[in-house]
Amino acid sequence: PVAINEHIEQKLSDPIEIDRFGSYDKDIQLFTYYSSLGDVSVRMEDYLCLCRKEYLSDAIIDFYLRYIYEEKLSPEQKEKVYIFAAHVFNLYSTPADFRGWNDGENAGLSAQEKRYRRIEALLENVNIFDKDFIILPLMERNHWFLGIVCYPKLNGCFTMDGKEVTGADSRRNL
Repeated sequence: PVAINEHIEQKLSDPIEIDRFGSYDKDIQLFTYYSSLGDVSVRMEDYLCLCRKEYLSDAIIDFYLRYIYEEKLSPEQKEKVYIFAAHVFNLYSTPADFRGWNDGENAGLSAQEKRYRRIEALLENVNIFDKDFIILPLMERNHWFLGIVCYPKLNGCFTMDGKEVTGADSRRNL
């Protein structure tokens, strides 16, 4: 990964054209963070949302989760974790009757099949059921949440040490 602070400082030291209304090009790309989960480009607009009292952008969320993954997790931990990009939940949760999803090869599919088809390409190179933790950034009503699915391959209730819980004990923990 690049030395992020140095790269940002270099970009910010470059002259930024500001027009007479105090506007600037929000699309100036400050840096790209290269990650095994996918690269993240951070633009001026993304960077400035950290300085102002604004909502965090998808790029900032993606950058930070990938930074934690690449810089803070051991290789063994990385094998157990998969992190989705911030836009995936919105892509998946868009209503099935949204225009463009009812024509062509999507016509006649169930809502579940249409949602899966939207993210199918993202799952091409990973089996999320081989992971112990799936991390999914969620944006709902202008607030970010972090959804964490633990042990998706398990079917049923288990204790932390792997013992199956059955009967009344399994219902108690729901």
